[in-house]
Amino acid sequence: MKNAHKSNEAENYQRYDLGLNDRIIVKDIEYRLVRSDEGGHVFYRVSHPDVYERISHGILAKYREDGLFKFTPDYHAPSRARNRDTIRQENILDLSEKNRERIFWCKEFCDSFLLMEKAGEASRSDESMLQAIRTINAKVVEIETKKQKGENGRCGAEVKTKSPPSPTQLRKWLKKYEATDRDPIVLKFNYGKCGNRTPRLEPEIVELIDKYAAEHSSRTRAKPSVIYTDLIAELEVINTERAQRGESKLDEPSIRALQRAVDKLDPYLDYVGRNGEAAAKKKFYPVQGGVRARLPFERIEMDEWMVSLQTLMVNAGMWKKLTKEQKKKAKRVRVWVSAAIDAATRCIIALRILKTAPNYESAIATLRMAVSNKRAIAEAAGCQSSWDMEGTPRLVCVDTGASWYSDEFRMACSDLGIEVMYAPAGMPQFRARIERVFGTIHSQLIARFDGRTFANILAKGDYDAAAHAIMNIEQLERLMIRYIVDVYHNTGHSGLGEETPANAWKRLRKDWGVRPGPDADEIRHVFGTPMERLIQNEGIHCLGNWYRSPATHAMRRSMGSKQKQVMVRIDQLNVGEISVRFNRVWVTVPCAREGLDGVSAHEWFEMNSDLRRKHRADAKAVRPIVNAAVRDFRAFREKAVKDAGLEMPVYTYKQLMRLEGWFKRAGEQTRAAESDPADFLGDAEVPDDFVERDEAAGAASPDETFVTTTRDDGFMDEEH
Repeated sequence: MKNAHKSNEAENYQRYDLGLNDRIIVKDIEYRLVRSDEGGHVFYRVSHPDVYERISHGILAKYREDGLFKFTPDYHAPSRARNRDTIRQENILDLSEKNRERIFWCKEFCDSFLLMEKAGEASRSDESMLQAIRTINAKVVEIETKKQKGENGRCGAEVKTKSPPSPTQLRKWLKKYEATDRDPIVLKFNYGKCGNRTPRLEPEIVELIDKYAAEHSSRTRAKPSVIYTDLIAELEVINTERAQRGESKLDEPSIRALQRAVDKLDPYLDYVGRNGEAAAKKKFYPVQGGVRARLPFERIEMDEWMVSLQTLMVNAGMWKKLTKEQKKKAKRVRVWVSAAIDAATRCIIALRILKTAPNYESAIATLRMAVSNKRAIAEAAGCQSSWDMEGTPRLVCVDTGASWYSDEFRMACSDLGIEVMYAPAGMPQFRARIERVFGTIHSQLIARFDGRTFANILAKGDYDAAAHAIMNIEQLERLMIRYIVDVYHNTGHSGLGEETPANAWKRLRKDWGVRPGPDADEIRHVFGTPMERLIQNEGIHCLGNWYRSPATHAMRRSMGSKQKQVMVRIDQLNVGEISVRFNRVWVTVPCAREGLDGVSAHEWFEMNSDLRRKHRADAKAVRPIVNAAVRDFRAFREKAVKDAGLEMPVYTYKQLMRLEGWFKRAGEQTRAAESDPADFLGDAEVPDDFVERDEAAGAASPDETFVTTTRDDGFMDEEH
């Protein structure tokens, strides 16, 4: 019986991949790892190094589930310990927009160069680094161009790019980056050490140099030495004319000054001008092999897939049976799928049907799904197998689409300790596994559909067909998740030697473990919606609720008479707690109203608006009704999720600010949760289309509302 119990425990509980330098906190006690084996982990207490404790995999997983186990990777690594006072005092999410852009721009050069160096394609000599910088900058410029003007931007649209770093500057970045185990936050601006930036060349000479440097990008393929000769010849003419006017001569620039100007040309456009576009694409995007992964969540691949409803129905053999009007409606409907796959086990760790075109919010939502437990989603879809693949990946491979290349997605990955690798456009082999999965879903799942699957999608009515189709896309999402969890995961995979992805997951998890996924506090810190709030005597007011703790009272006292807003993050899927940032530290603050743990912002809004309609006449009865509704809702939560859909709706930032405005107008005017609520919803009406209204005049974006203390000086080419 004991052996059977151990077997079930090993199969049902997560085994975590912990390192000797990781920070482990269990039930508020800090530990360091001694060793791991099939049964569990052996730790010693940091406060009492001679005290050893053994915790089984199952018990540790239960602690994690209950929020009693916290994990910080590589916290005690020598490089991190040496730089404890200078790094990771804040997350990238907390920095100014300029600083965030700077960090990711520098990081792209560092990561790309390190990959080239590892592949033997570059060294740290000036000559080799110059060529590498040109290659990297070409990729950066192309991605930034796509990001700023969009996939279908007009020709001639203005695009802002930065001048690439010099070899000396890149070496400085690499030194800091490698010294902190590639922590990108060390690439922030160092404003306090700016030197003399006065130009050393006269404006006329700079203009002349730029003019002749541009000639390098021509089909004549002139060498800098030839161009320099032409420059000096023109300068001689200019100086003769200046002498005739009684003006002093201009000093001759060195050929090195011209070479520096040539080096700052866009490498890709420069090569296009000298050799043509076809040759440039071959040079700057060489074919490389894929990357192997041995451990679960060592590497994941993420991508988006668009397919029209027409294509789905053609593959299902239904297209010929439709009327012209039905075909016309179907052609307008586009279905987007956002998914993630674990490279080592081939398990699908996230799959979402998008109701709009992909954007940074959908990318972040897919990432959150990948690192989170998905058992409830699988149960809501009617799956018989478990969807228990969760953890924090070490590497995420994506393409350079706008959603994946957004600062928001990269910040979320960075703050979770995840490296991001961008595959060049048109090279699916970098994401071969996820590309093949889309093909498998298309060929195997769609073939199982019949006419009844699409009957509701094209049902006639008094509303727009496309909108109706979106409402019924949840049916398609259920089918796809059921297929993934019950069919795909339990079918032999050629890439695994005909082992099933589910068995590969169980085997590798048992043998090696998985790096723990973010806990509830980390989820809120990283994925929460940002806003700013004042700390009042009663605490912090957000979405009609008061949040307070001894920490918020201490914050208010420390501010004295100079009260100012603090940054707050709220998890839309759990309004029971918020995160408050004070003195560069995130603090978890609970809601004063009991029973909101696990209740989403959408559920809270719907609950309040429904109660307002039903009980407007008896305002004093609202508070006990709210409390009873919260209790009843929690009891029937699982059934509600199954009936309403797989995932609770998540609002955009502007939608949430509109919702917050409604709560303010509706008005929780009580000064404390314990006082008589009177009518805490006031007389505010709740339009049925409240959230869906046009948001052209909606709330400002996060960057418009944040108050930061980080300096926003201009970009500088060199640091001193």
